[in-house]
Amino acid sequence: MKLSEMREMTISELKTKVQEHKRILNKMKIDHTTVGVEKTSDFKKMRKEIAQMLTVITEKENSQSA
Repeated sequence: MKLSEMREMTISELKTKVQEHKRILNKMKIDHTTVGVEKTSDFKKMRKEIAQMLTVITEKENSQSA
């Protein structure tokens, strides 16, 4: 997901996406320990997307309070 797409979403939509991505990341970690994952770079991509969404949430919350 692109950063511009994230900025167009509402805070509640972003929070649900963060929860969904965290669940997927945990599943990926479990799969990696049991079976093994070929593309370990997906972990980094998922963590980066979560961090970007959390940053956008913080920006939106700060802009609403100001």
